[in-house]
Amino acid sequence: MSRFYSLEDALDLGNSVIEKPRPGDLFSLATFSKTLGFTDSMWRSIDRAGNVVCARTRTGRIDGFYVANHYALHREEHEMRGLRSAMNVLCNRFKVAPTSLAFGAQVVISAEYRDSDLRLHLLRGLLRTVGLRYRHMFCDCRTDNALELAALDREGWRCFHEEDETCYMMLDVAKTLRMLASQLMLRIPNRPDESSARQTRA
Repeated sequence: MSRFYSLEDALDLGNSVIEKPRPGDLFSLATFSKTLGFTDSMWRSIDRAGNVVCARTRTGRIDGFYVANHYALHREEHEMRGLRSAMNVLCNRFKVAPTSLAFGAQVVISAEYRDSDLRLHLLRGLLRTVGLRYRHMFCDCRTDNALELAALDREGWRCFHEEDETCYMMLDVAKTLRMLASQLMLRIPNRPDESSARQTRA
């Protein structure tokens, strides 16, 4: 299936553009996430499913990504038992359909952007990409990781279950998209000035 990368699909942040990965980005994403255990084949699967957006500089460098529904590809089997159990708690307690739940979410950004809004912009881009398929998202975080828990809270994640030093989090996609739209001042990619274009043609 052909893929189009129009201005409407991308978010221009000046130095970076947030959008779905292009074919040439997959090697860069694999390199960027190598220490986290993401493999080339895993990235191809995530990309085919349309469950990732990345932040790319004008020179092609990857400065961050946000993925969804990747736990079955990425996590070890001994971890999956606890994750699936927590997911069942979420689905039963909040009447969430498993088919509308993204099983896993993770964001990684370059250290230089940790005090910026890049995480929020990546999340908004991801939710706009997967929002027609998923109504909720699920992730986990260690209870002693205060910085990450605070960042997840700012993004709209809520802890619904805590067990064995792990906080299991849920995110309402539609609600979070509304919140992010009101929080972020978005810069839309500039279109060529029509009058200048006419003068050039003349």
